[in-house]
Formats: sequence, C-alpha cells, structure tokens
Amino acid sequence: MNVKLAIFVELCLALICVGCFSGHPQVINENISEVQATPPDSLKAKMDLELYDAKGVLHELSGVLFAVPEKRYRLELTGPIGIGVASLLWLPEKWNFIFPTEKKYIEGNGYWVGDLQNRAFPVVDIHQVAGFFWGSLLPQKATMESEEDSSDWVLIHGKDATQGAFTAAKEKSTGRIIWVERGNSERVTFQAFMSYDGRILPSEIAFFRGKTCYLKLHVKSVKTKVSWGEDVWHLEVPENYHPLEE
Repeated sequence: MNVKLAIFVELCLALICVGCFSGHPQVINENISEVQATPPDSLKAKMDLELYDAKGVLHELSGVLFAVPEKRYRLELTGPIGIGVASLLWLPEKWNFIFPTEKKYIEGNGYWVGDLQNRAFPVVDIHQVAGFFWGSLLPQKATMESEEDSSDWVLIHGKDATQGAFTAAKEKSTGRIIWVERGNSERVTFQAFMSYDGRILPSEIAFFRGKTCYLKLHVKSVKTKVSWGEDVWHLEVPENYHPLEE
C-alpha cells in the first residue's frame, strides 16, 4: 500500500473513535437534556487534522465537510500544498470514496462507509462522524444510568446504542461536555469552545489511547444554512480507477 494511502487508512481508523463519541444523543434523563444538539438544515465545516501514525510520526491534513444532515455528505481531504488525498460523496442510495493519487476507489450503500468485504479499509458510521460539527458530543443514542458530583464537573455514567459503557464530564460552570471516556483506555477531550455561526462548539478536540494522543482536530470554521452548486453532489469514479483491494 502506498504511504499516502496508508496514512489515510490510519486517519479513518481514528475516525472510528470520532464516530463512537459523536452522533445524535437521545437522552432519557432530563438532567442532561441540555447537551443535546439539533442538526442544522445544512452545514459546511473546515478543519485541520494532526494524525500520529503507529510509529508516532506526525501527518498534517486539511478537510472540508459539506453536509445536509442525514441526507447527504461530501468530504474533501488534502495533504501538503493542497494535494488531494481523498474525496467522499455519501447519498442514501449510494456512496463513492475515491483516492486521486492512487487512482483507487471504494463504493457501496448504507450509512456504514468503508471496505465492507475485505476490510482493507475500516468502516465508519458517516452520520456519527459528521455529527460532531453541529455539537453532538455524547455517544449515539446515549442513555444515562447515574450522575456523580465532583468539584468542577458532574460525571455522567451511561451507555451508548450498543450498550457500551461510557463516562462523560459536564462542566458545572458552563454545562459543556469536556471529555468522554470508554473504559480506561479511550478518551476524547473538548477544549477552546467558540461560537460558530451561533453554536458553541469545541475548536480543539484530542483523541487519546491511554496517555498517547493519536489525533487532534482543529476546527477552523463551521457555517450553517449554506448552499452550494450542484457539482458538490456529483463524484464520478474515473474509468481508469481500480477498486481499492486490487
């Protein structure tokens, strides 16, 4: 596998954890109802990403997400000097993921995006990955089991849609979720909250495995109620491209 493509696969492995910690909370306890986030009609987000691969080497990428939540998504990722690394178009009936530098592609249908057959490319829930950018910071369909009072925050103990246990910290002074943890090994932290088009969102997000940070997201901008040309929603696979597994 080419180095650039290998780096991108590392990124998508990290995004699986992004998906685990985002989504649309469906909270069954009114004590944490204030952390729910309603998706906007449309959204465009720009971000920088710092990815540390398995050897601890830093790779820097930039991304742009176009979203009509639950209906269609377009993601563009670029490397140094603006070189295109990958393009994704997700529609309810079909999705395409192409890698221009490699002349490779994956395609399929459903909200799970990735290599569903050979698993050469990890799968992610596209709705969960996109959900962060409108402020859904708790796990998907989170339910609360108990709360624990601390000096600066309230610890929320609950389960996600798959009945996996998690703990989240809600800051007392602001009501914001500042970290979410699964077990003792996976943690995501939310810092530097800013106003993006009227929504208060974290601008710095870091993902940890143990004490090691393997992914940082730096949110540059989030705009809602936006529109684009129809070309955003077209992504054809060129005839000379080959399936990723070949």
